[in-house]
Amino acid sequence: MPEGNLYNPATPTLDHFIQMHIEVGKPAATGADANGERKLVPITGGSFAGKINGSVLAGGSDAIWIRPDGCIQIHARYCLQTGNGSILYVEDRGYRHGPEFVMARLAQGQDVDPGQYYFRTCLSMETSASDLTWLNKILFIGSGCRRAGSVVIDLYQLG
Repeated sequence: MPEGNLYNPATPTLDHFIQMHIEVGKPAATGADANGERKLVPITGGSFAGKINGSVLAGGSDAIWIRPDGCIQIHARYCLQTGNGSILYVEDRGYRHGPEFVMARLAQGQDVDPGQYYFRTCLSMETSASDLTWLNKILFIGSGCRRAGSVVIDLYQLG
């Protein structure tokens, strides 16, 4: 646990946990209105490796909201399966934004240097796997990059 004292909160720490490669399908869009545009992006599979390893299961989705200011709000729900078969439910919220020309290139499926845009998320996990129940009480911070047909997220345990 991070150290604090009686009068000040503990300083958070970040410890690299896993890198996820999440494959995504073609989004279903509601169409734009004065409040922005909602898109439902299917999660079709993928993998993760690090302190635990396994697969991203097909069947999840990311209900993104493209706000009028151009910021994309992320709200993804999906499952991971570890190498030994344990299932982890993931809830992932965050933001992706950047200069208009950068976001346009991402929307066209072009690879863009992740330093040119902001893509951060906060994740929580749930599992009944006895060796992984500690994950039920931990928050994770993700730093991501968008690729054509996929997303890569480096996930850090927030201590």
